[in-house]
Amino acid sequence: MLPDHILVDIMHLLDLRTMIRASTLSTRWKPLPYLLTNLYLHVDDFKPRTGILVMSQLNNLMSLYTETIKRLLAPMGERAIKVLRLRFYMTDPHLKSIGSIVTSVLERRSTKYLEFIIVTELHDVQCNEEDNVRLGQRFIRFFNSYPYTFRCLRSLSIQNMRFNESDVPNLLNACDQLQRLCIESCDSGRRSVLQIDAPRSRLVELAFEFCGYVRIELVRVPKLMVVSYDTWMGGSPPVIFGHVPSLQRIDFGCATMNWQPPFVLSNWLSGTRLE
Repeated sequence: MLPDHILVDIMHLLDLRTMIRASTLSTRWKPLPYLLTNLYLHVDDFKPRTGILVMSQLNNLMSLYTETIKRLLAPMGERAIKVLRLRFYMTDPHLKSIGSIVTSVLERRSTKYLEFIIVTELHDVQCNEEDNVRLGQRFIRFFNSYPYTFRCLRSLSIQNMRFNESDVPNLLNACDQLQRLCIESCDSGRRSVLQIDAPRSRLVELAFEFCGYVRIELVRVPKLMVVSYDTWMGGSPPVIFGHVPSLQRIDFGCATMNWQPPFVLSNWLSGTRLE
């Protein structure tokens, strides 16, 4: 059985009437989390209630997290897990467990929506180039080890990684169900260019935040509807639009520095048609 404080947090996923009924039957409400079909398991909910998480506690935190999702996602009667959203730290000893657990869930063929929000033990300001390379390689190993799981992903968020030039295109080609991709503080080296040419992709939304790419070329992304980019370090916004016929919204934000030259919006968006 799960620890009581974890059960209480999971119960927040239930509607109010269910919680009221459950509170009157305290000896019977503990099994309820095992009946949920829509699950969002956030690693921060497993942190100690007091104090700040330190690096030495990270392994214990992720051990508790992986043990919990193993129990919660175990087969149980006719139960179908339709929506599964996982936010977790990308710690090496636990990625294998998470990949294996999620793969076993997907093999039941009942999950309609899968999301990974992958965070790193270091914040972006703490990462040097070696850290970014190491984290990028760790993620790519995880990706290569569980191709079926990544093929079923609908949404993916990653951060603080340095990739090889072909890594992101390979990811998009392999994740053929992916609809949303959020990339934070990533690049492929200094002055690198990210080229996205995914004519068969189902990608609907792309979000970038504090990324180090000098240019992002959206060559062919036919179903893309939303592009957002928060803060870039350069002159004009780094995104170049190619064949994006479904594009409906652009959300860009940057606190312009006095050394950044102004740009003409009409020139930047020339050739881009917005509905």
